[in-house]
Amino acid sequence: MNKILLVALAAIALFMGCQKKSTPSPSASIVGKWYITTDTTRQYTNNVLTDQDPESFDHTDYVQFNSDGSGVQLSGDESGNFTYSVKGNSVTLNYPKQVVDNTTIDAFSKTATYKATSSALYIFITDTETDGGATYRYTESTYFTNK
Repeated sequence: MNKILLVALAAIALFMGCQKKSTPSPSASIVGKWYITTDTTRQYTNNVLTDQDPESFDHTDYVQFNSDGSGVQLSGDESGNFTYSVKGNSVTLNYPKQVVDNTTIDAFSKTATYKATSSALYIFITDTETDGGATYRYTESTYFTNK
């Protein structure tokens, strides 16, 4: 993530000196079957990292974005359906009410930023809540390849 930020800052600095306006190219399409390679969650309390959980995967778990705005996520022997919409570099994932391991999970939505190439997909989700004067932030960075 830090490398991406440094590259982005360097690119901005380079283009700031140019008189010609340039439009950044949009990400490639997220449509397709993407295998989860790594997933890292982080929890912060008042901007202090309190928990971090990096995971690696063996290219069997995946998420599939269909061209009609529907999708499916497979993790182990569990799967879940969702719908999605894309606007710019943001994707909103809408999960219906589902039963997983005999537990009912209410419908929910998550909006994430993403970057896609022809062979890789990176999705970043962040959620912030304030409770009793404390600020809690949760981030999840997931990297996918199309195998």
